[in-house]
Amino acid sequence: MTKGNILVIHGYAQNSKSLSKDSAAVIDKLEALGYKLHFIDGPIVLTKADLPPSFQTIPSNNDCVAPQLRSWWVVDKSRPAEHYNLDRAFATIDAFTAQHGPFVGVIGFSQGASLAALLASRLVTQQQQQQDATAALKFAIIISGFVPNYKPLISTYFSHPVNLASLHVIGSNDKVVPPARSRDLAAKFDPSRATLVSHPKDHIIPKDAETVDRIAAFVAEHGAASGLSKL
Repeated sequence: MTKGNILVIHGYAQNSKSLSKDSAAVIDKLEALGYKLHFIDGPIVLTKADLPPSFQTIPSNNDCVAPQLRSWWVVDKSRPAEHYNLDRAFATIDAFTAQHGPFVGVIGFSQGASLAALLASRLVTQQQQQQDATAALKFAIIISGFVPNYKPLISTYFSHPVNLASLHVIGSNDKVVPPARSRDLAAKFDPSRATLVSHPKDHIIPKDAETVDRIAAFVAEHGAASGLSKL
């Protein structure tokens, strides 16, 4: 019997398959602890025009990215249905949770890390309103995350520190999401329950034994704990 299910959220211009391949070292460690990881696809299918230049040369037959590159939201005011719109993102997660959950934890990378933080805030608020300290979500692991540059989201989801155990994994040489942006997101969580871990690489899911072991130790510590701290 599994100790619990963990939701894993990919970044911009990824999909569940590509992130699963990139996360092999983390998957092996957490599955060895008895957890099952569930990788979810974002609702927005990106076109070539949506991609930065570094993505334009990806071959269409690359099995890591086929059949689609996806996103959770876009930054484009000409597309109001998708511009920083979390409705489809949360609806996708809610439907996935109904099928594969409940989830004891959430892991996100890059844009997916930002969404994981927003989701954590949303679920913690629901748990607090229900006064349910035994509710499913126990922790969030935020890898190369950032605070979305959109004030309505910040005021809605980060007006108070997120009261959840959180691990913030930061690449000291990350040029896509500079470490300062990841630390800014970490500051949106309860400081007494937030742990920051740095690795020497760039914008990746870390594979080095030290960082992967830190992630596994965090899950082992918090996976069976009560999600909310006692007030």
